[in-house]
Amino acid sequence: MREESKPQQANTSMGGQLPWPWYLTLAAAAVAGVLLLTCDAPFWMPLMLPRVRPDGWWRLFGIFLISIPVSHLVVFSTLRGLDSLFELQPERFAKNLWPQALMGVCESILYPSAWLVGHADFIGLWLLLKVAAKWTRWGAAPEGDADEGRRRYARFLIGNALMVILGAVTYGLMRAFVLSPS
Repeated sequence: MREESKPQQANTSMGGQLPWPWYLTLAAAAVAGVLLLTCDAPFWMPLMLPRVRPDGWWRLFGIFLISIPVSHLVVFSTLRGLDSLFELQPERFAKNLWPQALMGVCESILYPSAWLVGHADFIGLWLLLKVAAKWTRWGAAPEGDADEGRRRYARFLIGNALMVILGAVTYGLMRAFVLSPS
């Protein structure tokens, strides 16, 4: 009996990992962030956000650039561990990891920025939209595992909690090294 061959779908995430240029970009962001910590801002930058000390603008960008790869590595490795702990089909078998990675970069910028401009309530709205978009996925369970949806939801909450915590840490660094005392 001849086995039917299934058409292979392209896995653009290369077996659970993003391609090496992604990690090179994260490393470059971290290096650029470290370098920016020592620079002075152009004269026009303090006009954009008066809460930032005149000498703190490049440090602000440096902190952002360092927090992006740190957040990515912490959350990505934690979620990988949770896949194993919660006995979930790992996300590394997803067809494409780019959406998750790019969403993480956006959140690494959005969360501290929300605190920076005094609108932390935006974080709650953002999380509400994320929960609403995935709601049906947590209710659908594969045959024989009625509990998988709840485990996926717990994994989702833990990943988002880590992103919020890392955003708060980033904002704390901004308050300590960049923002004028109020």
